[in-house]
Amino acid sequence: CAQTFWSNILPVRAGEVSYVHLVRSRRQASGVGGVASLVVAGILDLWWMLCIAVVLGVALRGMAANDPALATLTAAAGVGVVAIPVGGMVARRAPAGFAARLGAVPLVGGLFVRTADELRRQTWSRPLVTGLAFSGLALICRYAFQLYLLDTMFGGITWMQGLFALVFAGLVNLLPIQGIGNVGSIELPWTWALILVGVKHTDAAASGFALHGVVLAYAVATGLLSLALLRGDRPTEPNA
Repeated sequence: CAQTFWSNILPVRAGEVSYVHLVRSRRQASGVGGVASLVVAGILDLWWMLCIAVVLGVALRGMAANDPALATLTAAAGVGVVAIPVGGMVARRAPAGFAARLGAVPLVGGLFVRTADELRRQTWSRPLVTGLAFSGLALICRYAFQLYLLDTMFGGITWMQGLFALVFAGLVNLLPIQGIGNVGSIELPWTWALILVGVKHTDAAASGFALHGVVLAYAVATGLLSLALLRGDRPTEPNA
C-alpha cells in the first residue's frame, strides 16, 4: 500500500525508497537486499509487459497510424523478451572474480552483486516461477481494473488500444522521469501510444487525464490505509 501511494505521488522512484524503508523497519532484509529483491521483482514485471507489447504490436498493425513506429516498438520489445532471460543466465554464471571487481564500484557495486546473487539463487527455481506467476496475476488485475474504468468513461477506445497504452505508459514510467504525482509522465506516453494505434488526439488526451485522476485517488486511499495499518501495528514497549 505504501509503495503504491508514494510511487504515484512523489517523483523519481520514491515508491521503491518507501519499500526499502519498510523492509528494513521490519528487519526482513538489509537495505541493499531489499533493493535487490525489488529489482528482481521489477524485472519480472518488465518481462510480462514486454510480452504483452509484442502480442499487441502484432495484433494492432492494421490499426496503427504509423506502422513503422509500431513495428520498431514491437521489435524492440521482442528483443527485450529474449534479452531478459539470457541476461539472467549470464548473471547466474558470472565468475566470482568478476563479482568481486563489480562489488568494488562505489555506491552501486554492492547492489549489482546482491541483484546478481538474487538472480543466481532464483533463476528457474520455484520462488522465481512463483514470483513470475504472481507478477502476471497482479498485472492482469491492475490492467483489467483500468480497462474497465476506461471502457466506462470512454467507450470509443477498444480494449487492445487501451491495453497497449497501459503497457507503453508502464514501460516509460520504469525510467526515473516521473513528475510529482506522475502528472505529465503518465499522460504523455499514454496519449502518444493511443494516437499511434488510431485513437483521436482529443480522446487520447482526455482519457489519459481522467484515468490518471482515478488512479491518484486510489493511491491516496491506499496510502491512508497503509498509514492506519502501520500505526496499529507498532510494537509496544515491554513493561519494566
